[in-house]
Amino acid sequence: MLRFFLFIVPLLVFAQEEGEGNEVKESLKLYIDCNCEKNYLRQEINYVSHVRDQGQANIKLFIYDVTNGSGGRTYMLEFEGVDDYKEIFGKLTYDSTASMTDDEVRKGLLKKVQSGLLQYVLESDLAENITYTVNKDGLGEIQEVDFRDPWNNWIFEVYGEAKIKRESSRKEFEYELGFQSDHVTEKLRIRSDLQINQANKEIINDDETFTSERFRYSADASVVASLSDHWSAGVFGGVQHNTFTNLDFRYYAKASNRI
Repeated sequence: MLRFFLFIVPLLVFAQEEGEGNEVKESLKLYIDCNCEKNYLRQEINYVSHVRDQGQANIKLFIYDVTNGSGGRTYMLEFEGVDDYKEIFGKLTYDSTASMTDDEVRKGLLKKVQSGLLQYVLESDLAENITYTVNKDGLGEIQEVDFRDPWNNWIFEVYGEAKIKRESSRKEFEYELGFQSDHVTEKLRIRSDLQINQANKEIINDDETFTSERFRYSADASVVASLSDHWSAGVFGGVQHNTFTNLDFRYYAKASNRI
């Protein structure tokens, strides 16, 4: 009898620990609030339980739709998890066009809803039953992508803005222009930044005219080369002019190595 007791106790402890480690998550209960064909969505999404009271749901889906520029509708999907899935949120959008049929619209919206639900399915007990497939059309598009970069890893940005204000006793004019370039590879990084800004003001007060003219420009550039996984060396330089800070001309040039 004692031997039987000593044998059965470890088995009971092991079974208890195994049960505690495998917590069963609550089944998926979906609440949908939208101006769409809810019955169609409920019929096609049959791997979750559909509830009409959001207080009973552990997944809430709110779909808002507005008119878009193509004459169709833009659907904004907001997913919110509750209870076992309270840390899971998501937002997706789906655009329809005026030339699409009602059936095409609802099927497209269905695919988008299913995409949003996937993150909840992966956290549920249904994850082991998922079968992943890629349709031939999608695979063909991926294979035809051209990965060559015609700009050779260069990125350029040109920007500018101007402001004009005119009143009976006050006139203001300001503009700013800029140019930036960036070239990054595994072995080299080249960057440049050019800026020009001018601001003129004219104020009339008691038949006196006060004028203010500010002008500044700056140019910075750097070339950094990778020497190893932990070391790099570079050259940095630039010039600057700023009448507002009474800076006629300033330049700098330096070399540096970094870890």
